[in-house]
Amino acid sequence: TENGDTCALVCLYAAPAGGGKHTAERYQAKKGRRQSPESLEARRNRYTYRRSVSIVICNIKHSREATMARNAHPEVTRTRILDAAQRLFMAQGYEHTSIQNIVDELGDLSKGAIYHHFSSKEEIFEAISHRIGEENTSALAKVRDDKSLNGLEKLRAIFKAALFNSNQSLMLTVTPCLLDNPRFLAMQIAQLYQIVAPKFIQPILQQGIDDGSIQATNPGELAEAIMVLSNVWLNPLVSMTDEAGMRNRCETFNDLLQGVGINQFLDDEMIEGYI
Repeated sequence: TENGDTCALVCLYAAPAGGGKHTAERYQAKKGRRQSPESLEARRNRYTYRRSVSIVICNIKHSREATMARNAHPEVTRTRILDAAQRLFMAQGYEHTSIQNIVDELGDLSKGAIYHHFSSKEEIFEAISHRIGEENTSALAKVRDDKSLNGLEKLRAIFKAALFNSNQSLMLTVTPCLLDNPRFLAMQIAQLYQIVAPKFIQPILQQGIDDGSIQATNPGELAEAIMVLSNVWLNPLVSMTDEAGMRNRCETFNDLLQGVGINQFLDDEMIEGYI
C-alpha cells in the first residue's frame, strides 16, 4: 500500500534509539577532531581519495558510453539473431542447429556477440517462443473480447484461431520433442497455468456458464484441464501417434468435455487440423 511504502521509507531514515545521546557524542567527537593538529592533513587525504574515486567513476562512465556507441542498436542485433536462428530451426530443426550455424547464417557477428545477447541456444529458442507468444496473445485476445459470440462459440473460435494460426505450424517446426527437452515442456505447462487458462479460457467458460451455452461448473479448474489435455495429450511434440490414433484422441477429448457440459467442442475442421 502507499502507507506501507511511506512507512518503509520513513523507517529507513529513522534515527536509532537514544538518538539525542548519540548525536551529542558524535558532535563532541567531531569537535575534538577539528581541534586535532592532524585534521588539516586528514582532510587533504580525504579530498584526494574522493577526487580519485570521482576520476575512476568518470572513467567507468566514459568506458560504458564508448561500449554503447559501438553497439548503438542492441535490439536490432538481437532481432537479427532471433530471425537467423528461427530460419535455421525451421530448415534443419532445433537439435541440428548450433551457435556456430547461427554465426555463419548472420555472417558479420562473432560467437561472442551472440553470447553478449543470449547465454545459450536454449535462451534463443525461449526468446523466439516468447516473440511468437506475443503475436498469438494479440490474436487470441480479439476472440476473447468479441462481444458478438456466446461462450461456447467463443471457446470454439479461440481454439480455431490458435490451431489455424500461421504460428502454429511454425512452432511445430522449430520446437524439439518436448519429452527430450523437459525444460521447454515445463515452460509450456507453466504458461498454461499462469497465463492461458486464467486469462483466456476461464473468462470464456464463465461467460458460457452465465449465458447458458456451457453447462459446467468450476470454470477455473475446467480451464486448466482443457489446456493440459489439448496442449500435452493432443500435442504431437509430446507424444506422437498416427492419424487414427490422433482422431481417437480428439473424439475422446470431445467425450470428456461433453461429460462436463461442453457439447461437440471439436468439430470436423478442428479434428482435421490436429491430424
